[in-house]
Amino acid sequence: GVLEAVADWHKYLAKKRGAEGEDDLFVGPTSGVYGLVRHPNYLGEVLFWLGVLLGGVPSFGKSPIPWVCGVLGFYGIYSIMTSATKRLEIKQKEKYGGQSKYDDW
Repeated sequence: GVLEAVADWHKYLAKKRGAEGEDDLFVGPTSGVYGLVRHPNYLGEVLFWLGVLLGGVPSFGKSPIPWVCGVLGFYGIYSIMTSATKRLEIKQKEKYGGQSKYDDW
């Protein structure tokens, strides 16, 4: 969605301005949507699928099958995104931990 596109653009600009050839130097992004949310791409994905679930609710009716499938599907996406966030946090901390720009972010 829009949040993911804006986050990608902010990341692109930060990497473009960053130190070229220095892979271990944290360059950001730390402002824009990344100043509000640490992982806006993952948040955008969760919000998209929440919208899909909520958009389908009027058609679910009284049958339990679409309710169960819809909620389990959303829970699956949410679980994937939160575990991906945790893995990325560990990876970034190992790579950039101790650098003041990363630690302040």
